[in-house]
Amino acid sequence: MSILKLTKGMISERISEFIEIDKVINTDEKWQYDNFIIDLDGKWDNSYVFFIGSEIAGYIICSVKNKENLHIHRFAIKQEYQKMGIGSKLINEVIKDADIYIKYLTLKVYKDNLIAKRFYEKNNFRNICLMNDNHIYRKDL
Repeated sequence: MSILKLTKGMISERISEFIEIDKVINTDEKWQYDNFIIDLDGKWDNSYVFFIGSEIAGYIICSVKNKENLHIHRFAIKQEYQKMGIGSKLINEVIKDADIYIKYLTLKVYKDNLIAKRFYEKNNFRNICLMNDNHIYRKDL
């Protein structure tokens, strides 16, 4: 098992795997190649992939929203690897490597995605508001 920084090259070489894993996310917004490859502030410094051997088990894609806020745009773990602590390990990697000025993580979760909501609450995220059918969660660092 290993956690590596996400790179454009990794996405380009293994896009079909990323798209397949993305299907586990309970959302109408399915990502394609252009979504994965887009450059965002701090994205390549704050996004990670979890490997089991050479297989991608999951990933987390984050960017800097402002000097204090890292936002999680996409976070998915393959179905067969869920409930094994991989998601928590990826979040902890983001926190460990975050710039010293980052004060909190944010993300949005579809209002009916109870499994994701429980996961984030277990990992000390707070539900701060509901906006356009999505709960906004925040974790202070």
